[in-house]
Amino acid sequence: MSDFLFGDLSPSTAILGILLGMLLAVVMPRLLKPTVTASGEKKEYMDLVSNGQVLFDDNRKEGQTCVHSAQIFEKQVDFNAFSKQFCKIYGSNGRFGQRLVNKGDERPYWIKPDPYWRPEDNISCVTDRTDHKGFEEMLGKMCATPLPLSQPLWQLVYFQNYVREDNGELTSAFIWKYHHSMADGFTAMRHTCSHCVPVAEGQKMEDVFIKPKAGAKRSRPSLLTIAKKTVTAFCKLVFLPKDPVSPCKPNYTQHHGSKRATAFTYLGEEFSVAKIKEIAHSATTTDHKKSVNDVLLAAISRALGMYCEEKKDKVENVKIPENFQSAMWVSLDRASPFKFEKGERRWGNEGLGVCYLSLPIGVKSAVDQLNIVYHRIRDLIGSPEPLLANKLQALIALLPYPIAHFLWPRVTDKVTLSISNVPGPQAQLRWPVNRDEDLKEQIPRSGIIRDMLFFVPPVYDIGIMASIISYNNRVNVGMTTAGEWIDQDDVHHIIYDLVPRAMRDIRDGVASCENTE
Repeated sequence: MSDFLFGDLSPSTAILGILLGMLLAVVMPRLLKPTVTASGEKKEYMDLVSNGQVLFDDNRKEGQTCVHSAQIFEKQVDFNAFSKQFCKIYGSNGRFGQRLVNKGDERPYWIKPDPYWRPEDNISCVTDRTDHKGFEEMLGKMCATPLPLSQPLWQLVYFQNYVREDNGELTSAFIWKYHHSMADGFTAMRHTCSHCVPVAEGQKMEDVFIKPKAGAKRSRPSLLTIAKKTVTAFCKLVFLPKDPVSPCKPNYTQHHGSKRATAFTYLGEEFSVAKIKEIAHSATTTDHKKSVNDVLLAAISRALGMYCEEKKDKVENVKIPENFQSAMWVSLDRASPFKFEKGERRWGNEGLGVCYLSLPIGVKSAVDQLNIVYHRIRDLIGSPEPLLANKLQALIALLPYPIAHFLWPRVTDKVTLSISNVPGPQAQLRWPVNRDEDLKEQIPRSGIIRDMLFFVPPVYDIGIMASIISYNNRVNVGMTTAGEWIDQDDVHHIIYDLVPRAMRDIRDGVASCENTE
């Protein structure tokens, strides 16, 4: 085990390297103070983790690594009214009103856009009737299309006549895309919620988020324990072998401009947040309290295992692995989920961490699958891995561009999928509004959110990005994939057929265990 973790590297040397890297990640940003352009305009440098997100892009003329926020309104909202409201609140605010400069001789930086640019230039409207399939296809196209650096790195496509899946009524929807260096998915949720109000009269934003229950106080670990966990996390992040090829990842190469396939859906009343809580409660034993998160991640694992079983005879020389390595994104911020305090950081990825979670794919029993996921997640609780990953990303971003750009793919080939599970507000919200202004005047220019989900297209050797959001007792699950590996029909099958089937397997398996006790 020691040889696997350290190789020729002694534990003391590994710890010294970690501390040196973390020191550099803290000190170097302060040494690289903002300067000005030749015309005297101030350059705004981004945090180093965001700088690393820019390194993911294949060339310096486009922004490829983007967050996509897909939202569906409860009713129709006039495009012109919505566009004016959106531009007023977001259009030229912060990074949305700046242009990214990514040259080879210095760190990327933000400056003002060209004088002729207007926020309306980045907004378009589809007036044709668009069903959910058409909405998903547009999302897939947007996920595969980089943004030009010649203007601020965001785009919004509005669907005036979106056709609801459940009853065929017309409502409105939109896809809002922006570069990952502007904000990570957790910060994106905060940007959304900071301009929301609850629909229910008298309800406050601070009351609509699930508050974690206070657990038993834990004893503080010793310095030796912290050091051991830090070294183990470091070696896991750096030396973990890459995932083997599988039906979900038949090779290790994605080319620039590769197709993306996207699907997402609401799991229905059958698997509302309340219903999944019941499943988790039923699966809880004396010492092992299951959560909604455990159930949902186990369902994703099981659905991908089913997909691999279906495809195993159609892909040559590929075996189904026992486990898939996943990159599970974690927010290191402890701030309010629904507003930004005065002077607080609002942009970038400084609070973004990640840890490797091994998901059981080859397990036949749904209950066993849930238990394995539970234990593997609990093993990560209290781990320094997310924070360490954040500092390692910052350290790589400090390296010369050719070296850093070479290292990024060596990180992504370790995992088959990326996972984002964001707990959202548990009440209907109206968006976008300015809470400091008269709400009645803003109602015609805003909409009540019915469903929402955030997507980040997979890059390099990551083939799948799975997204989960719980909102207003509804669970939305989606997936965007490398289109050459998992096409549109297959990703639709995974999300619409296999994930619900996996949820039923877990529910029925847990119920069966209860009845036999």
